[in-house]
Amino acid sequence: MARAVESCAKVETDIKWVNDIYLGGKKLAGILVEGAMQNGGETPYIITGMGINVYKNAISEEISSIATSIENETGARIEREALAAEIIREFLYVTENMSEEALFSEYSKRSFIIGKEVTVMKLTESYPAKAIALLPDYSLKIEKQNGETESLFTGEVSLKIK
Repeated sequence: MARAVESCAKVETDIKWVNDIYLGGKKLAGILVEGAMQNGGETPYIITGMGINVYKNAISEEISSIATSIENETGARIEREALAAEIIREFLYVTENMSEEALFSEYSKRSFIIGKEVTVMKLTESYPAKAIALLPDYSLKIEKQNGETESLFTGEVSLKIK
């Protein structure tokens, strides 16, 4: 999705672990993935949803300090259909042509969360930590305030963008 936005809008994007795309320091897009896992590790289905703020009217005044759109950042109105087609092209290119190592390398280069203070939010708790590394399995290694480290595979982290 980041590659497609960059191609269509001629901008550079960043990634906040694990699945948010940022532009100009604000959230531009997100990806949600739901799936099921059976005993033995088989995954009978995965459902993926994406949302990209394309036009100015996608952002309400209440969230304009933390979210943006392509049109807000560039002044250009790109066609949603062209962006959707580019997402599909990039998805096919990545899945057919990039090794797992190359994909992780690109993902890591786009990440802007490493070294930042974050709030980790899980189902029943939240706590402050520092993001210290992205690991090859796409988990986020954090350091809690007590010095203990943990690798997050799921959950949400938030940070204040300055």
